[in-house]
Amino acid sequence: MGIPGWLQAATVRALLWERSHPARVRRELHRRPYRSPSPVSGSTLRAAAVQRHIHLVTSAEQYAAEAYTLVAAAVAYGAQLICFPEYNGLHLLGLLPGAERLDPSRSLDEALVVLAGQDEIEPADLFRMAGPAARRVYETTWSTLARRFGVSIVAGSLLLPDPVGRLYNTLFAYGPDGRCLGAQRKLTIFLSEAGWISPGNALTLFHLPAATLAAPICTDHIYWETARAAIARGADVLVNPAADDEPYSWWSQARGLWARVQEVCAYGIQTMLVSDLFGFHFRGRSGIYGPLALSPTGDGILSSVEDEERENVVVADLDLAALRELRRALPRPRPELVRRALPRLYLEWRLAPGAVSELASGFRNASAPAVRSRRFPH
Repeated sequence: MGIPGWLQAATVRALLWERSHPARVRRELHRRPYRSPSPVSGSTLRAAAVQRHIHLVTSAEQYAAEAYTLVAAAVAYGAQLICFPEYNGLHLLGLLPGAERLDPSRSLDEALVVLAGQDEIEPADLFRMAGPAARRVYETTWSTLARRFGVSIVAGSLLLPDPVGRLYNTLFAYGPDGRCLGAQRKLTIFLSEAGWISPGNALTLFHLPAATLAAPICTDHIYWETARAAIARGADVLVNPAADDEPYSWWSQARGLWARVQEVCAYGIQTMLVSDLFGFHFRGRSGIYGPLALSPTGDGILSSVEDEERENVVVADLDLAALRELRRALPRPRPELVRRALPRLYLEWRLAPGAVSELASGFRNASAPAVRSRRFPH
């Protein structure tokens, strides 16, 4: 369905453009005090995971002011790398005309009716319209804060349209000089996103002064391949910006980043979006993870918030020299085994997802009977 007439109106586009003008953000941030953390020295990096409350803002200035407060809190703890959650730009839907009339406790369908009146619109229509304005505010805010505080920021994600209207769940990272270090699109689309959000097709590495990190988004961390590819290309730190619309469970959350950290021997930074909005109930506990051998209590958790519903900031020191020493001491996967078995497995799975024939041909012990087929979940 095309974008309805009310969204196409030139007055609406002009209003969004004016509400998102970068000068609004710069004025708001210019008048605030700044302090810098201690510079990165040696091989230790202090990282912060920000757990952020979801709500709509009424202006670009409000978005920038709230972002400043969270970054300043992390810097006060000495953080040099600060990470934000998935949908960290969702707040900016509040720039849309009529958003002030929305009741956040009602459903998304009811919110669409309030915004569109008699016109029929889909959630994707809102993000296509608001995306360019949201991006202006987002980029100006996080670039300015990274530069003024002298820190690296993984700014979380927002939904952005490409030139032909496809929506991607995209995050950006910024270095201590405020320059954009690159973008990462979500690679693995969740069931509720299927059909209106498109998957990305590339894994990005972000090179910081002290470390290299990858930031696949939320569902990307459920599967081991993404983490293994990032580590094989040189990543030291995995960041998981997430927004889980489900009751909090440690075991459910641990099947993602915490498990990947143990498998590939890396540090991990889990950032969660929390609170309720339009029928979605986001819950989770942000934390910073490490290999079991490098965690104080041997559980792989360096730091974690204690509440799955409230905004918070936690920090931990990442000893990169210790990580690299531990990696050298651990056995590594056999490349020849992977090269022989995985390409055929994935090809057959793609062609016939219900069953992969001769799965064990590349992996079985010579003395074990061959496995003819094995079922995989869809």
